[in-house]
Amino acid sequence: MRGAGGSFEEELRARGARKYEGSIVVLKRFVELAVKALEEVTVNHFTVGGGDYEAAVKLRLESVRNTVGWLPSTTYLSSILLRGSVLAYRATDDMKEVLRVIYRMRVALEEELEALAERLASACSSMLTGDSILFVSRSLGAECIKRAGGGPYPVFEGGLWNVARGIAVATGGAVVAYPESLAYSALKRYRSLVVELDGIAGNTVYLRAGGRAVLEAARRLDVGIGGLAHDLAVYPAELEGGEDKVPHTVVYTEWGEPMSLPIYETAPLELLDFVTTGRKTYNREDYDELLFDASDKARVIVASAVRGLRRRQQE
Repeated sequence: MRGAGGSFEEELRARGARKYEGSIVVLKRFVELAVKALEEVTVNHFTVGGGDYEAAVKLRLESVRNTVGWLPSTTYLSSILLRGSVLAYRATDDMKEVLRVIYRMRVALEEELEALAERLASACSSMLTGDSILFVSRSLGAECIKRAGGGPYPVFEGGLWNVARGIAVATGGAVVAYPESLAYSALKRYRSLVVELDGIAGNTVYLRAGGRAVLEAARRLDVGIGGLAHDLAVYPAELEGGEDKVPHTVVYTEWGEPMSLPIYETAPLELLDFVTTGRKTYNREDYDELLFDASDKARVIVASAVRGLRRRQQE
């Protein structure tokens, strides 16, 4: 069992570096790596010459997604970066101008991610009641509980990634942890479930491994399910590759043998009663509108990045 293009040990290191962190953390790393890749492709294309620039950009962005993970969010950000860089390349033969557009997209995405993190934490804290239980990442859970104050609040633990333990450390112990394996029993005590979604693609949600069983248990018990998903984690189309592309990580069994387990899994969007981006809330009958609104985000970011380029050309 060897990873393509490398030794078995290299495969373990590459997969072992992936872990569940929540979509904002993942996307910040993705933007950093993707922009470095685009800068390299652009410089090489202009200095060495030849080749298909768009094809080269697509290939490098796909490589970054292979490193960070194929999720609706990384797919969506790839489409934004691809569109902006190719538009700039077609509009000018000046390498510096193309690099400026790439840099402006980076700044816009980084600023947007910071604003989205604030929005999600605020929305999460407003959803917390005495009858709520959280299924979230360490970073969002900690910010959510800090803003809500009081506690302790019930949180689904997160197994391999010690999510609840990390939230407890960050909040001074304001957490009661439940393993996902006890989801049905735990949910009998609560009337609402607050779930962080790591992405939405078409009619499918992506969430932390173990989440589908929690959602299905909540639905059987008629527990209200509210999803938290920021705008850049919503990809309007079905995700390329589907479940075959869900990122995996390597852990070790008690026998010391490596084993590949998923970080994320998928579930039907219709299991949730509503989804909020922190900016707008969508009920089940509004999910088509959620996908439509998300598609507009790419247009706005790309347009703002290339606007200065077009203005300079007209002068």
